[in-house]
Amino acid sequence: MVFFYHASIRVDGYLWFHYRSQPSGDVYVAQPNYIFHNYGFTLAFNGFITDPDTGYASIFNHTMYKKPSELFSRYGVYVYPPITTKALLREYTRAAQGEGNVSIRGRTRMAYPFFTKVVVYNPGSEVEAFVISKEKLPSKFTLNVGAKRNGTLNVKLKPILNINVVENAETNYPFNIADSVRVVNHMVVLPHAAGDIAFHGIADRAYVYTIEERGRKTIIKAPVINVL
Repeated sequence: MVFFYHASIRVDGYLWFHYRSQPSGDVYVAQPNYIFHNYGFTLAFNGFITDPDTGYASIFNHTMYKKPSELFSRYGVYVYPPITTKALLREYTRAAQGEGNVSIRGRTRMAYPFFTKVVVYNPGSEVEAFVISKEKLPSKFTLNVGAKRNGTLNVKLKPILNINVVENAETNYPFNIADSVRVVNHMVVLPHAAGDIAFHGIADRAYVYTIEERGRKTIIKAPVINVL
């Protein structure tokens, strides 16, 4: 038996993440993505700050990631990619070691470096996520995401009592391609060694449920993970 939850998550520490800023034409493409990868969140919901087998892993120097669905099979909780609902941001630009790549424009001598953009979600920021668990979870708890980054999160879980599985459904919730049943015509929004995060598409099977917040009802359609 599995339990389904809709998680409302409030940042009470400082939640860090980073992405690469690269030149495109005459400008830098550096738009933050407000969808988080579900690798770190799935670890956190299972009680870990870092992977218990490999230690701290960074996408730039470590490629031995598990798939989040493997973490679910082993530890019992799976978190779909969280979506930002309230962002209180602070940004930093860094030229880190190993990040000295450049883009050469045509036959000129103009060279444009790549940068790592570090984005910090300040206290008061909020995200939400779809959660599956093999055991019943408490309605409120605190967890941490990321080593040495003070990613303290207060979580409120609302049980999803009425959930259906629908075939050939058009999804509207982000998902990890490596963990999901077949989804065609999807759009990748976040490449990652632990599975690319995608949005939209037609899923062979999808979970469908309705949430009601602040007087507004929203229908969520998320692909079924391939270990269920």
